Amino acid sequence: MWESDIDLKLKNKIYLFHILFAAVLLIFAFFTYQSYKIQYDSDTQKYIEEKADFYKRQLLTSYYEAFYKFDKHKKLFKEIHAAALKKLQSNPSINLASLVKKLKEEFAIEKVNFHIYLINKN
Repeated sequence: MWESDIDLKLKNKIYLFHILFAAVLLIFAFFTYQSYKIQYDSDTQKYIEEKADFYKRQLLTSYYEAFYKFDKHKKLFKEIHAAALKKLQSNPSINLASLVKKLKEEFAIEKVNFHIYLINKN
């Protein structure tokens, strides 16, 4: 009788130990998951902010480059416009493609590409 009573108490202690051990493991797993989740959210937010800043800088750089390149050629485009108007006034039946070719030869520009559109013949 003593042996079965001792075995039962020992069994209950082992069960209790297993329950407590499982509870500790679950709590540890919960805190590990929470820590991972907080770190993942933080890393994701940091990555998004870094990429947004990078692309913002890229867009601003592209915008400034385009603006300054246009501003650099602004005087040239005005001169081309004035010359095109003079040529069109002197010869209203001129072909626009040949006008572009003549203007490119006159201003000696090969790398700058431009188009001429005739909106109103008056």
